[in-house]
Amino acid sequence: GEQLEGRLMLAAFAVNDTGDLEDYDLEDGTCSATFEVQTVGEVSIIVPNNDCTLRAAIQNANGQPGLDTITFGVAAGTVIGVAEPILIDDPITIDAPVGKIAIQGTDSDLLGLVLSGDADGSVIRNLVFNGFNEGLVVGADDCLVVGSHFGVNLAGTSAVGNNIGLRVAGHH
Repeated sequence: GEQLEGRLMLAAFAVNDTGDLEDYDLEDGTCSATFEVQTVGEVSIIVPNNDCTLRAAIQNANGQPGLDTITFGVAAGTVIGVAEPILIDDPITIDAPVGKIAIQGTDSDLLGLVLSGDADGSVIRNLVFNGFNEGLVVGADDCLVVGSHFGVNLAGTSAVGNNIGLRVAGHH
């Protein structure tokens, strides 16, 4: 018989929580930073709360092969605080709404989002980076950053500085 060609299923994750928690279980197939334990009789089961933070969404996307997509189920104009760098080591599209989502460092010595050399072809759309040492570090090749702002508030009317807003170490 004929052999079927291999297919790659791309993953999509929707950020619906403005916290900065990691995913509690990267093996369960859901993006969820927290869970609850439900007990029925003598049996306890872990149930994800489906609170998908940006960090948890990126962790899940990093674990899936191929170009994955992250969208936002929080309102445009939302500020997401980041307390430590978020490494992106697989191709990704982060697609924020036109009204922008701010990724804000909680410490001016921090790196924000870091696209490693394995994230070639990634797309970052409509994010505002502020309050970091370096807001967005692009170490991957052939990436696109569009509609994003660095070192300003969401409205673009006042400075909320980064030491370096965008550092590009990749090509193109």
